[in-house]
Amino acid sequence: MLQIEMTNESDKHVNETIITDLINYTCTKFDIKDAVISVAIVTDEQISQVHKQFMDDDSTTDVISFNLSDPSDKEQTFEMIVNADMAARICLERGTKFDAELLLYILHGLLHNIGFDDLNEQDFKEMHDAENLILQELGYGRVFGDNKFEGK
Repeated sequence: MLQIEMTNESDKHVNETIITDLINYTCTKFDIKDAVISVAIVTDEQISQVHKQFMDDDSTTDVISFNLSDPSDKEQTFEMIVNADMAARICLERGTKFDAELLLYILHGLLHNIGFDDLNEQDFKEMHDAENLILQELGYGRVFGDNKFEGK
């Protein structure tokens, strides 16, 4: 059974229903049946603190995800910290809607937890193609853009 926990610590209005729908859809697509998935919607400042604590980088970022699953347990545990402030800025630059941009970040973190990566050009393309496909299937269109790998 999927259990989705969500908190919004930002001042942005977040539509929890579409987030839940995205998570349920993605987990069904990748055959994830037993998972506890936590999503914290935060500010630039809050995500910078987490970024510094876990990655020794105090810059702001879009999403930080953790797969906290115990290999001996069939239930998976995923945590995602998602930057609502960045989503609000970037959606203006891309000409997308706030909800779609936020969903992109959540989906990106979830795909990392499922096993996708984006550290080389081929993996980057596969991951972002999957993001665009899922967002298109849910009616949001291509959110990520031109899908150019710029290295990590």
